[in-house]
Amino acid sequence: MIKTLVLLEVGLAAAIFLLAAAQYLGLSQARREGRTQNISRLVTYGTLMALTVIYAVGNLIWLGSAPSPEDMSQVENLPTVNWTFLIIAVMIGILAAWDLVTHIRFVLTSLPHYKPRLMTALAMVLLMILLVGLNLARWEIYLDDIQSTYIESIPGSSA
Repeated sequence: MIKTLVLLEVGLAAAIFLLAAAQYLGLSQARREGRTQNISRLVTYGTLMALTVIYAVGNLIWLGSAPSPEDMSQVENLPTVNWTFLIIAVMIGILAAWDLVTHIRFVLTSLPHYKPRLMTALAMVLLMILLVGLNLARWEIYLDDIQSTYIESIPGSSA
């Protein structure tokens, strides 16, 4: 179950990466053609791509090295929240939400060529919400597995 959730998270991170990469490439081409001077969106999409790669690779490394519920020596100091990945996910979410807000503003000011970008930004935010939800669900399942194993290892306790 944990492996499936991690792979789903990696897939969602890859989808966010691809959406950000498409926006980055389109913006880079527009800059080369002189249609825009915007640098902040390039930085935003570049940062989104970097963070999603860090998130995905980190999750894959975690999957291979996470303490197993059977090895209690490694899980004694296990945090109750998976801050390492949650912080990165929140940073990705903030960038995606900021991008969405700016595109909404442009669409509301009657710039119709921003509508496809708005849809892409909305898709990134929705994928990000799913990503955080999966992360929280995975960590809860993982901690439940560890807790049940820990309780079973105490003599005289009933689970």
